[in-house]
Amino acid sequence: MRLGRALLPQWREWGWADVLIPLFATRMALLVVGRLSLYFPISPDYPIAEIRARGWNFSSYRLLDIWGRWDSNWYMDLALHGYSLRGELAEVQSNVSFFPLYPYLVRALLWLVPDVWQTRGAVLVAGVTISNLALLAALLLLHRLLMEVYQDRSLAQRTVLYVLLYPTAFFLSAFYTESTFLLLAVATFYAGRRRAWGWAALAAGLIALTRVQGFLMIVPLAWMYMDAAGWRLRAIRADALWLLLTPLGFFAHLAHLHQLTGDWLAFVHVQQAWSRDPAWPWQTLLTPVYPNLLMTQLERILTVVCLAGGVVALFRLPSAAYGLYTLMVVLPPLFTGTLTSTSRFYAVLFPVMILLAAAGRRRSVDAAIQSLSFATQIVLMVAWSQFYWVA
Repeated sequence: MRLGRALLPQWREWGWADVLIPLFATRMALLVVGRLSLYFPISPDYPIAEIRARGWNFSSYRLLDIWGRWDSNWYMDLALHGYSLRGELAEVQSNVSFFPLYPYLVRALLWLVPDVWQTRGAVLVAGVTISNLALLAALLLLHRLLMEVYQDRSLAQRTVLYVLLYPTAFFLSAFYTESTFLLLAVATFYAGRRRAWGWAALAAGLIALTRVQGFLMIVPLAWMYMDAAGWRLRAIRADALWLLLTPLGFFAHLAHLHQLTGDWLAFVHVQQAWSRDPAWPWQTLLTPVYPNLLMTQLERILTVVCLAGGVVALFRLPSAAYGLYTLMVVLPPLFTGTLTSTSRFYAVLFPVMILLAAAGRRRSVDAAIQSLSFATQIVLMVAWSQFYWVA
């Protein structure tokens, strides 16, 4: 009894109820939507005929299978077989384009599974398990961070909810890297706020092994350090050396790809196989390559909103590092000539959600954000479940 009373305040401080209730509610809603989407026609343009014919990708259990589509195939290939080339680097798509942390976490979890049980469905279970555990940890840490910074429970609650209601937030539970990226990003800011620079650098370094934009995490991390030092060179201590950990994993990954392909920038050059070529941001925004009739319009809107949010976050949030992080995620894809997948990339932009949560203090604004965001997510989840291209 004494132990229970001692732990209860800590349980409340970490906002378990504020996180678990919306997390459970939104995931259940997405499962229902994914199940009912079966009654919508599958796209006749879906490129893999055998999947179109049988109606599932990795598992005949629909409530599991809906979490694995499109790039999930690449991550599963990495988890099972590691890196390999399928042809000329810049001409043939290969898993060299993808970063290793998430699929290798899946591989590590599979060590606990007997070989005879390691079907594609089992691999999907492992990946979805990692994604959802990372999502839970990310939201708990985000809630705790906001409580320490603002001491405002309603703001923390709305921020968590808005993360889950974001139009492509179902990717946070799918066989994708988004929830891992989000967890490590929040962990970097949480550790940086506490001046635990070793842990912050480790989290930032792992982000660089999660997705291509991650190698830029050194920028907001360095800003946080200088903020803590009051921007005085004399205040810089030996603990600044921890920041050097951040790029180590990234360069180790480049060395591995160089050994495989002979190209230190293989992860960049392989993007040409996906029609990602250098372009100016305004060209990408106005005339992207391979525009999608519906998704490109949504991607334009979300890009403008998140760019604006990044700029506002530079001045309105506790540190400009929040804005730098947001711009770090939004800007690099704008130099690739295509907006494809950007709606998914932005699912990790918790600083934008903090700003929206602040605006959501007004009930009318809160209602508008919730209804519009989740309605859009439901439509996209239906499309995603039925193999239409979403992101």
